[in-house]
Amino acid sequence: MSSSRKRSRKEFEDINIVYLKCSENKVLAVALTDKILIPLQQQSVFLRLCGQCNDLFKHPETNASGELTWPQSLNISVDSVKAWLNFLRSGYMSMKIYVKICDDILVLGGCDALDEWFQKEKRNRQRELQHYNPMSPVEDKESRFAWVVMYKVSPDATADGWSLCSRTSSRDTESYFYYRKVKN
Repeated sequence: MSSSRKRSRKEFEDINIVYLKCSENKVLAVALTDKILIPLQQQSVFLRLCGQCNDLFKHPETNASGELTWPQSLNISVDSVKAWLNFLRSGYMSMKIYVKICDDILVLGGCDALDEWFQKEKRNRQRELQHYNPMSPVEDKESRFAWVVMYKVSPDATADGWSLCSRTSSRDTESYFYYRKVKN
């Protein structure tokens, strides 16, 4: 029967791990061997963030424990760092996660691969919407849109991202129209 014990950082030194101190005072251990899993064009980003790149960029600051402190100083959470590293490895993330971490990535200077992924996802989403065109809430079987009813035609509504779709069906409400907006 084996007993579980907490291992010290000293035992992991030969594995080449860097430690990232994040906003919640949590520490994320990142194995530099992970770079093997990251496509070549993104390895420099990964290595630079881990303080392993010898280029013109300033070497990231560390605390007394040797932990890289850029996530903490930029108020970036462990979950954001993990999501971005997972994206660098796989080239994919859900739009829901992207929305949560895109500001953090921008603070770090952005990521070309992430920008390319987002543009591709946006094109795919627009393509899907072109084939799906409900004109009223009843026709919106997939619940992709937020709907409102407005009196007459409102130019202010289109400025806020609402699209005029159709007149409501009741004769008493002849001047009322359905507007829709894609849900986030």
